[in-house]
Amino acid sequence: DDVLQDTTDEPAPRRPSLDQAGWKGFLTRPLGSAADYMKRLEANFGGRFLVMLFSAYFGVKGALYTFTGLVQLPYYKQLGVDGRQYQIYGSIAVTPFAMKGFFGTISDVWPMWGYHKNSYILLAAALGSLSFLLLGSFKLSAGMSACLFFLASVETAVVDLLCEGKYAELMRMRPHTGGDIVTWVWATYHVGSLCAAGITGPISDKGNISSIFWICFPIAAQVMIPVALGWLSDPVQPTSMRGFRWNKFEEHKKLFGLALCMALAALTQAIINLYFSKQIAVQLGYTLTVSALLCILAQFCLPRRLALCNLFMFLDAALYVQIGGALDYWFTAEEECVPGGPHFDYTYYST
Repeated sequence: DDVLQDTTDEPAPRRPSLDQAGWKGFLTRPLGSAADYMKRLEANFGGRFLVMLFSAYFGVKGALYTFTGLVQLPYYKQLGVDGRQYQIYGSIAVTPFAMKGFFGTISDVWPMWGYHKNSYILLAAALGSLSFLLLGSFKLSAGMSACLFFLASVETAVVDLLCEGKYAELMRMRPHTGGDIVTWVWATYHVGSLCAAGITGPISDKGNISSIFWICFPIAAQVMIPVALGWLSDPVQPTSMRGFRWNKFEEHKKLFGLALCMALAALTQAIINLYFSKQIAVQLGYTLTVSALLCILAQFCLPRRLALCNLFMFLDAALYVQIGGALDYWFTAEEECVPGGPHFDYTYYST
């Protein structure tokens, strides 16, 4: 496989300085540097792996993630959902990102169908594709729609996590490449996100919300092609190693236990938000209790430095009170709802 072959660490030829190159060289230098960068990427990681990452980060994490985030505002407003409920349904949609620890650990200890990554990505992509197909084909209730947005986010979270694990592995094998592959990942992600944002607003203003889901459907499905072709370089495990790896589980059982508890807590939070959406005391009581328990559990399951870092990031997020649902509705409300308000259209507000 072109990704796993060793490469020689040869220094790249130096380009002339700006003084030597003159104005023509000055103007063409960005193009030359970009060409050198792409050649370096292809030589170190292989063209197929770069296409795999482009599919994952331009398509899934870039475009699909942005579509999923931006389309919910006009979609739920079209269903007659108020701002508070909209924010609750939005939190359900992003729940899978709180479950990434579980997705990562289970893929490590159980090579489903013989693969640590390919099989999980294919399954997640199938769920995501199905969710967009249903959202685009039927008029659904707000609660059912929130569940389908949840499945769409499962695809984004799994694809992002497992592809990130693979390119991090290759970076360790090729330390001389520095941050080249990270630059490729973030560049493709931002371009994909920009493209999605550029068309979501105008389509929403025309009221063609369902057409956005039909755009998302092939984007969600396309990642299965390079994965099925083996371009992620996830080697198939021999038959004797395809079961649950209890030895690896025992070696890191505290970490696996914490990841499982976090995933179950997040999933339960989503269920409570869905079925007790009008009972704020129930939501708040569960959130505060489980958050405290998980923070305490992390002190026993993680190294002290990581546990404290985890606690800091939790408090940093939890103490930043967000009212995005109310603000989104206020900024985009009609004159009858908010007299003298900004009345932004979706092209301005989302794009």
